[in-house]
Amino acid sequence: MMRKLIAVSLFVLPTLMHAQQSSVRAETPKMMAAAAVAPKVHTFSGIIAPKRITDIDRSIFVGLTSAQPVVAKFTVDEKGIPQNVAVEGASANVSAKVADAVSKLRYQPGLLNGEAYSFPMVLKIDLR
Repeated sequence: MMRKLIAVSLFVLPTLMHAQQSSVRAETPKMMAAAAVAPKVHTFSGIIAPKRITDIDRSIFVGLTSAQPVVAKFTVDEKGIPQNVAVEGASANVSAKVADAVSKLRYQPGLLNGEAYSFPMVLKIDLR
């Protein structure tokens, strides 16, 4: 009985192995074809902060004083123009002049994954 079992398994085993190999070969082209039409995956390529390309006209600040640094908070848009300028730490008169000066600055826009993007900025100005 044992001899018959061994003989049958030796005969059937190569057939089963061939069947397993055939199914793997048949699936490989389908998997490759699916990978060829897979959607493009966006990878993170980094953040590049905006760079100031113009300077503030210092004549605006002649005669202005503040005991502490004045802080201007704003957003640099995709075109490099400051938007929504808010000034803290100064009187209303000084804040208005600082906001006007900051709004005239121009930046090279910031980049996120190679595309222009708006970025928040903080600029400290010492008027002592």
